[in-house]
Amino acid sequence: MIVNIKKYIQNKFFKIGFNTILNVKKKYEIINKASKHKIGKFSFGNKNKHKIFYVIKRTPGAGFFSNLLYVIKNLDIAEKNNYIPIVDMCNFPTMYNQKININNKKNIWEIYFKQTSNFNLKDVYKSKNVYFSPSKFKFRYEIYKKKKYKKIFDKYIKVDKKILTIVDKFVNKYFKDEKILGIHFRGTDQLIAPNHSHPPTIFEIENLIEKKVLKGDFDKIFLLTEDLRYFNRLKKKYKELIYSYDYFRAKNIEDFSNSKRRNHRNKLGFENLVEAITLSKCNKIVFCESNISMFAIFYSNFKISKYHLNNGIKSSNTLISRFSWYLSIYLPKLLKYYFKIQF
Repeated sequence: MIVNIKKYIQNKFFKIGFNTILNVKKKYEIINKASKHKIGKFSFGNKNKHKIFYVIKRTPGAGFFSNLLYVIKNLDIAEKNNYIPIVDMCNFPTMYNQKININNKKNIWEIYFKQTSNFNLKDVYKSKNVYFSPSKFKFRYEIYKKKKYKKIFDKYIKVDKKILTIVDKFVNKYFKDEKILGIHFRGTDQLIAPNHSHPPTIFEIENLIEKKVLKGDFDKIFLLTEDLRYFNRLKKKYKELIYSYDYFRAKNIEDFSNSKRRNHRNKLGFENLVEAITLSKCNKIVFCESNISMFAIFYSNFKISKYHLNNGIKSSNTLISRFSWYLSIYLPKLLKYYFKIQF
């Protein structure tokens, strides 16, 4: 009874992420259940008898860079055991899958990255020795802080050329001969998500821009935020100082699910990756710890200069985390900002 009430409250008031995802077919649901807490082993035929494949799958998964972390961690497992890794985000759909994906790609991993081996899923599902990654698998974004995982990333993961071309064109157009301060500024679900960093307030960001950009330490700002209210306010106030992509932003968490644009979910992952790699090209970044900012530092090979706005971590309790940012971070910063203006 208590569990059911808790689930109702979470679904009614604390929904984070997309409302629905694609269904997992019965064959793969059986595999998913069998490999829920441990690596599962299956045989699908007599092909590739002397090879061991490791299928990396996570359904429904979570945010784009959380899913990427999961893949990196499991690539490490494959490496240690001499398994041949392959990512399956086709039969095990994530929240970024759609019925018809960009370029009719069945496996959405291949929208963003090259496959992690030279084999394809058709060959794998005819093979004798196939292992599957566990669904319930604990990991944290601290993985993005470790150089050993950057070596794994560099060995197995190649970003799609279209994404790299977009980044290169943007950087060459706007960053050349400019000193760029990158600001990754979360809103929407980051304000209430349990066990995540308290993001900075708009007041902290404006104060930082006044000190670091308007006083001449930097020429321009690369702004990365999914929150439309934050973006509009900063763009209106600082105008030509701000560079950014014209990508999807939202006022409310629900907007991520309700958007009617074509290939919306595919595009969110694509846009996240473009912006994060661009962030890694800045001279310095301002961030609170989140997967996007941590990936940018990771992608730069830990060389980028950084300024951490640390407001602490929210509780793992859903109810407490729903209000903690507003009461412990936003309200004190608002009062400080208000009285500073008044007096």
